[in-house]
Amino acid sequence: MFKYFLLTLLLAYYFTPALIFSYFSISIQTADDEYDFIIVGAGTTGLVIANRLTEIPNVKVLVLEAGEEDYPNFFISIPGLCGFAQLTSVNWGYLTVPQKHACQAMEGQKSHWPRGKVVGGSSSLNFMIYTRGNSDDFDQWERSGAEGWSYEDVLPYFKKSENFTGNSEDIEESFHGKSGPLKIGSIRGSALHDIFEEGMSELGIKTGDYNGEDQQGYMNVQRTMYDGVRINAARAFLYPIIDSRRDQLHLLTRAFVKKVEFSDGRAVGVHYTRDGKKYSVRARKEVILSAGSIGTPQIMMLSGVGEEEHLKDIGIPVVANLPGVGSNLQDHLMTPGCFKAKNIPRDWNGADILNPINAGFTDHGPGNYIPK
Repeated sequence: MFKYFLLTLLLAYYFTPALIFSYFSISIQTADDEYDFIIVGAGTTGLVIANRLTEIPNVKVLVLEAGEEDYPNFFISIPGLCGFAQLTSVNWGYLTVPQKHACQAMEGQKSHWPRGKVVGGSSSLNFMIYTRGNSDDFDQWERSGAEGWSYEDVLPYFKKSENFTGNSEDIEESFHGKSGPLKIGSIRGSALHDIFEEGMSELGIKTGDYNGEDQQGYMNVQRTMYDGVRINAARAFLYPIIDSRRDQLHLLTRAFVKKVEFSDGRAVGVHYTRDGKKYSVRARKEVILSAGSIGTPQIMMLSGVGEEEHLKDIGIPVVANLPGVGSNLQDHLMTPGCFKAKNIPRDWNGADILNPINAGFTDHGPGNYIPK
């Protein structure tokens, strides 16, 4: 009798995960030969574009993602476990080159550079801080020739995508939206928050909204989180619409794009591998690369778009000589700070952030969100 029980446990161990993933899976298994649009990368940008394009009737879109689906994965769903998610296969596992003036305590002075290899992209493993960037950066893009990319031009789209669910006192409401698909909250999760805010006020540092008009001061963090659960790009832009648009929108996971195919200087398709086999798919209208700040220029250069001399040196036929491709990569700085405080309230417990249904750490109390 015991051996049958043991056999049942072994079978459950090996097959239960596959059954769970197959039940929740929204990935197709075989792509069609041709689509109107092919989107490379099911990350933050790719899923927004897929959502918007399929609002147009009769438009057919294929999204190719190198990683697996994001659900069910509690390392992704539970905000407090995001650091552990970066230690799993949903992270590409990039390392920087040795740094001269930073990363002194890291092996080889190399920094880990987490990038999402999963549906939702890096929004599935980042620390969920909702930061649009500095308005002057957008204005500088326009001054450099990117017409339509000033902050005044892009702000309506930020507002359109946002559904701010946090404390209205934390924001300048004219800079935020409350009816979009991306739920944004603000952190006021412990008694320590009020202590820090009072301390900043005593120092003469004003409280503001870093996604508002003035980005200097003490800011309450805005985050892509709702009811104690991470809101990645998939939960905001894919799951709510996929059932009603399955004839228009196909997602194919484990599809690693090798290069873009060109004909007469126009992108007409892509070549990719899946489970060790090679495939090609053609685009009637456009190929859209949204594979991230590392993946996109890599695919472009492998396809022959980049600095001519560099491409020739490694034997890649040149399609377009664009020296800026793969250059000028920048990331934000991070400077950790340590604070010492007295008389901390005993009712605050840092472990609460690991609990997705803890009412004290969420905007709306207990609850969860399941895509299906």
